[in-house]
Amino acid sequence: MGETTIGSAGVVSSLKQLLDTPYFGVISTENRLRILHAYREGIERIIPETFHEANEFGLQKSTGVQIMHQLLIAILELLRSSGRSVVEAESYEEVLTDALLTLEGDTAEGGVARGAEFRRAGVQGAAGSFSSNAGRRVLLARLKSELPAVEVE
Repeated sequence: MGETTIGSAGVVSSLKQLLDTPYFGVISTENRLRILHAYREGIERIIPETFHEANEFGLQKSTGVQIMHQLLIAILELLRSSGRSVVEAESYEEVLTDALLTLEGDTAEGGVARGAEFRRAGVQGAAGSFSSNAGRRVLLARLKSELPAVEVE
């Protein structure tokens, strides 16, 4: 069924942009891990099947991990601007629920996939059509557009 879950080299590669940010790039490794763990747990609370059946979903494959780590850059800014914790899963769950559950796209079978099903691998899902560089940019922009607005005081 194509690509299996992402290996450690792919994860490291997907973190490059995140590590280049002013905030994430300068915090301790321990705090980076706390953030990544909370982020993962927050996502899992929203779409648990993508973790429990990882090989059936694109979220834990190279493209999915790259997009979600790039999205984390915007989410960290959002959480910090609103005074929410960046190390608690609840924060990520709060800001990502709408974006992850309402995202939809056309499947190769001619249907519409939404939520976790959007990320299902193969013809039943819709995320596979976003695997090119241009597609990843489009999907990232769609996800960002569903996030709450960053508050400025």
